[in-house]
Amino acid sequence: MQITEHETYIEIRSDSRFSARQTFTCGQCFRWQEQADGTPFTHSGADQIRRLGIFTIVFPLIAIILSAVFYELQGISHTPDWSNQTSVYMGIVLILASLVFHY
Repeated sequence: MQITEHETYIEIRSDSRFSARQTFTCGQCFRWQEQADGTPFTHSGADQIRRLGIFTIVFPLIAIILSAVFYELQGISHTPDWSNQTSVYMGIVLILASLVFHY
């Protein structure tokens, strides 16, 4: 087998039954290049989804804390609702999706 690397491509010559076309189109060989920007399947897209997941968890907690401080400063009796399960679950799903998209 003879492999020659050119500036924009690699040339493989062999007397064996190697078929580059069959190998690269069979579906086993994929993701040689990142997808186009604007899709979640790039590294930057995955990073943005992970950041969104973190924000989804953190921002509602910040809002609850700020509202509790406001009520306390105004002298109003208020028990904040700390049930943030939906945001936490959605944030975890987004973080896990970002791990998949990053791969």
